[in-house]
Amino acid sequence: MGTWDTGIFDNDAACDWVCDLEEAEEDNFLDRTLDAAIRGEMVRYPTYAEHSALAAAEIIAALLGRPCGALTETAEEWLANNPRPPSPELVEKALVAIDKVAADSPLAKSIRFEKSKKAAWEACIEDLKARLK
Repeated sequence: MGTWDTGIFDNDAACDWVCDLEEAEEDNFLDRTLDAAIRGEMVRYPTYAEHSALAAAEIIAALLGRPCGALTETAEEWLANNPRPPSPELVEKALVAIDKVAADSPLAKSIRFEKSKKAAWEACIEDLKARLK
């Protein structure tokens, strides 16, 4: 898996997840993604669930009208085709998932190990949480 920066979509896992979102036929794909991260499930490889949950939270923020400036083209297309506001429960679940990922996940541990990326990643997480509130 490749990671090229600290942004939510700056890694292969988040980009793969957006492609999965685009192809998903079930309505609860966002919900299931967040649940996997909250439960700490390993979906494909160690940090896939965490990256996916953060990407799902970004999609939810965008559905609220507060997108980040770095959505992928595929994410923008999905949002254009699915312009429905998320439920308050889904927004709350996104915040819970973010806190779980940021607190003690393998992803958080790996980023905190790289001290040069820690502050930027933590700022990105705080920005995402603020856009969901």
